[in-house]
Amino acid sequence: MSDLRRRVFGVGSPDSTPASSREHSPAPPRKDHGPSEYKVVPAAQLNKLTKQKKKGGGLQRRNAWMFGLGGLFGVLVAVLLASPNGSMDKLVELAGLQDMSLDSLFDVLPAGMIKDVQNLQSQEKKLVDYDSFSVGLHARSQGIEAKHPVIMIPGVISTGLESWGTEEQSRQYFRKRLWGSWSMMRALVLDKASWKRHIMLDKATGLDPPGIKLRAAQGFDAADFFITGYWIWNKILENLATIGYDPTNAFTAAYDWRLNYMNLEIRD
Repeated sequence: MSDLRRRVFGVGSPDSTPASSREHSPAPPRKDHGPSEYKVVPAAQLNKLTKQKKKGGGLQRRNAWMFGLGGLFGVLVAVLLASPNGSMDKLVELAGLQDMSLDSLFDVLPAGMIKDVQNLQSQEKKLVDYDSFSVGLHARSQGIEAKHPVIMIPGVISTGLESWGTEEQSRQYFRKRLWGSWSMMRALVLDKASWKRHIMLDKATGLDPPGIKLRAAQGFDAADFFITGYWIWNKILENLATIGYDPTNAFTAAYDWRLNYMNLEIRD
C-alpha cells in the first residue's frame, strides 16, 4: 500500500523506494579496441624526433661511404704490394714514412699500450720456452740423446712447392713458394688463374705443363710451417734439436706430392 500511495500521491520517504527501482538500466559493455594508433605529442618533441630520424639516415650513408673507401684502399695496397716496379716505395715516400724509425713510433704510441704488448710478449716467450721444447727437455733429462740419423717424410700437401720456371709467365714467381707460404695466398687472391696454371698438372702427361716448372722445396723449411703460425713439422724439429739433432744427422725427404709414383721416378 505504501508503494501505491507513493506512486499516486507522491508521498513517502525517498529512502523507502526499493533498490531495484533506483538502479539505472545497464549500459551495453564498452568495447576495447586496444591502444590508439595515434598519439598527440608537442610540436617541439615532434621536431626533435624528425631531426633524429634524418641524422640516423645520414650516419648510415656515412658508414657506407667509409666502408667503400676502406675496401678501395685495401685493394690499392694489395696491388701495390704485388707490383714489382717499386710502387710500394713510392707510396711510402708519398706518405712521408721513409724517415720514420721504430723509436719515433714508440714515442707516439701510448705508454700503457707499449707496456701491455711487452707483457704479452714476455708471457708468450715463457709459454714457448716451456711448451715447445718440453718433450725434448724431458727426454734429455731421461738420458736420451741423438744416436741414429733421422729422415722425416712429409705427408701429402705438407711439402712446399716453389717455382723454377724462367718463362715470361713464371718469372714473377721465380723461387717463390706457390704452395705453403704467403706468396701462395697473395697469388691466389691477385692472380688466381696464373696460380692455378702453375699448380695444375698436364692432363695428358701428368707432369708440369709446358713452360712451367714447379719443384719441391728442400731442407727443413720445406715442411716446418704451411704458412706463418700454422706449423706442421716445426714442433718435432724443436724437440729433436733439444736432444742433439741438427742438419748433419736429421733430414727432410721433401717430394712433389702432386705426382704419382711412376712420374716421380721419371722426373725426379
